[in-house]
Amino acid sequence: MTQGRHSKGTDWLGIVSLGFFLIAVGIVFVAAPNLIEEIGTFVRDFHLEAYANIKLPAPKTPHPIIYDTIKNFCYIFGASQIIILILRFALRDLSSKKAETGSGIIFWLGMGVFADFANSLLAEPTRWFSLVSGLIIMVGLLIISRILLRELLRML
Repeated sequence: MTQGRHSKGTDWLGIVSLGFFLIAVGIVFVAAPNLIEEIGTFVRDFHLEAYANIKLPAPKTPHPIIYDTIKNFCYIFGASQIIILILRFALRDLSSKKAETGSGIIFWLGMGVFADFANSLLAEPTRWFSLVSGLIIMVGLLIISRILLRELLRML
């Protein structure tokens, strides 16, 4: 069947998505007024930590505000991508754009779950390594879901 309209020129929904990104950044900065200082403290707190017989950089102390901010950003931006996906279907956008947005939803909401989980752990560096592991898992899911969604949408 049809793949949807062929997009020529500017991806207007991509620009709308950028707007949602900026709104999400603004919201997390309003929710955590000392975020810049917290980020500085977080970065300065890194040291080499033995993990599975490999020395990797990790923070020494817990930073719940950082993990909570990551979680909030991921959930807000992931929710905004649901709106973008609905608009892509309503405007009969390319299946590749729909797949890109759909896989983005999976990535952002999944990263929110991993950030929430990391924040629930009691000690560093376990929190940090859980978040990094979640990132690796979600990048893998992003790649797989984008390919599968694109092929599924092409068949419809």
